[in-house]
Amino acid sequence: MAGTVEAKLLTSLGASIDDRDRAVVELALTYARALDIGGDLEALGPKLLTTLDALLLTPKARTTQVKGV
Repeated sequence: MAGTVEAKLLTSLGASIDDRDRAVVELALTYARALDIGGDLEALGPKLLTTLDALLLTPKARTTQVKGV
C-alpha cells in the first residue's frame, strides 16, 4: 500500500509539495507503511483516508473542492 500511496503522492503533488504539506505527506506514508506491516486497518484506515482528503487525493475531496463546499 505504501508504494501505491507514495506513487500517487508523487504523481499528484510531485515537486509542488510545499513545506506546509510535507508533514501531512509524511503522515500519509507512515499510515500506509504501518498498514503494510499488518497495522490495524480499522484504526489506521480512517486516519490514512483523512490525510489523503487533506491533500485532495480522494474523489470526495476533489469533488468538494470543485463544488466549492
